[in-house]
Amino acid sequence: MDGTIYSTISMNLANGKGTFWSPYYNGLSQGVFYEHPPLFFWLQSIWFRLIGNHFYTERLFDLLVFIISLILLRPVVMTTQRRVTYWLATLYLLLVPKFVWAFNNNMMEVILVPFLLLCFYLLQRQRQKFNLANLLAYSVVSVAFFLVKGPVAFGLIFLPFVFIFNEKWKFILLNTGVILAMTAILGFILMQYEPARNNISTYWNQQIVASITGKRASEHSIHQFVIINGVLEQLVFPLIITFLLLLISKWKFNSIKTSLPYLFTALAFSIPFAAFQKQHIYYLIPSLPFYVMFLASVVDMNALLPKINLISPIIKALGIGAIAASIILSGYNYGEFNRDKELITDLMNIKLQVQNNTVTAATDIRNNWGIFAYSARFDALRFNRSDDNAFLISSSPNAQEGYELVAMETTRLFLFKKLD
Repeated sequence: MDGTIYSTISMNLANGKGTFWSPYYNGLSQGVFYEHPPLFFWLQSIWFRLIGNHFYTERLFDLLVFIISLILLRPVVMTTQRRVTYWLATLYLLLVPKFVWAFNNNMMEVILVPFLLLCFYLLQRQRQKFNLANLLAYSVVSVAFFLVKGPVAFGLIFLPFVFIFNEKWKFILLNTGVILAMTAILGFILMQYEPARNNISTYWNQQIVASITGKRASEHSIHQFVIINGVLEQLVFPLIITFLLLLISKWKFNSIKTSLPYLFTALAFSIPFAAFQKQHIYYLIPSLPFYVMFLASVVDMNALLPKINLISPIIKALGIGAIAASIILSGYNYGEFNRDKELITDLMNIKLQVQNNTVTAATDIRNNWGIFAYSARFDALRFNRSDDNAFLISSSPNAQEGYELVAMETTRLFLFKKLD
């Protein structure tokens, strides 16, 4: 349901409702949305402006981010690995259930995947030749990362340390120092702008401080440290395939030094979540490409020779097939609602009855955020908690005091009209 809320805010921004620093959400509780920083909404609002407001708009946006992520994955892998390792990593990534799910459900974390891949690649270029332009670009992406997901971005400042077994301390400390200085300067400049300062400070207090203290933990969250088990659950298929390839190669491993930076990056963007009371598996999305790159790179492909001539095209074909299948699935049911069709149909049918009237949300639906998210996304109804509205909506056809049931065909929602 979060993805529907995000697309609604992006749609509102594209339609002139709200601003970059004051994104507007018109659910049951209407007003400025401070649950997350605003960059994701602004980026997606551009897409709404380009192709219009359709129920598939956000899906096409996520597909674009997905394709960009796979494009960036290639240089990140092939800087130190063989081409077949890239295709193996691609295949692995598309076998990770939550990764594919996130791109099909408009989760905010998907935009962090190309951001993190780009930062890692810029550091790889730094290893070849020190370049301030690379570090400036890195710092800009770090600020953008923060403006999507907040303090998760702090890990980028210390990302050079993932090369601790590959580079001298001079490389690590110099690049970390420059990144820290540039990012701090950019952050300081940003915070001089009052709307930005108000947005970030409100977000920090309402979301981060409350999460650390456990005030924002929900029934849908998982328990502390269980998120680490979630990593293993998501990597079941890549782990099995890696085991089989190692078995075929007679347990010949690739140089671990070239693989460790992937693993360290993955751990840096997953383990810290264990410190929070509120946890979800989809928080791991940015780290998952690095886990699969590590697994794909530990196999010594040279040890598979002469089998490599047979295995390589198979892996490539499977990788291309997985990409094609993901793209096809993302467009599946084009022209139809993907989820909760009955609920959305009820909302649209009720809209015809109530016209532009605001309706009362009965107490039995006030915690069903999906109703309000879909209603806002498809511009169906305006809800509030007032008892003075002419219409009321409930999830039950049972009598509502002071209202009579309106006879109409609905499945999950029922419309009542106030008695005269």
